[in-house]
Amino acid sequence: MVRLKLSEGEKKYLIKELAERVKDLVFMNALDKTKEAVDILLQDVDDKDVSSNQEFLIEFAYRLTIGDILQIVGEYRRRIGQRG
Repeated sequence: MVRLKLSEGEKKYLIKELAERVKDLVFMNALDKTKEAVDILLQDVDDKDVSSNQEFLIEFAYRLTIGDILQIVGEYRRRIGQRG
């Protein structure tokens, strides 16, 4: 068990780093996820009358752990400590 209490600076750094990780994960999986979504869409609409307003969804979901947060915050704290 751990207890998380983050400063405002740690929180901002955490958000920035998690956003970068998500961007990297999306970039790495974008082609496969898009192909999967288009294959499903085309199976559903193949040779059917469809509305040009029909929507389809491409979802990306990633599981992260509290350990990921601890690693990021630890990195931030080491950087700040080195400046001191």
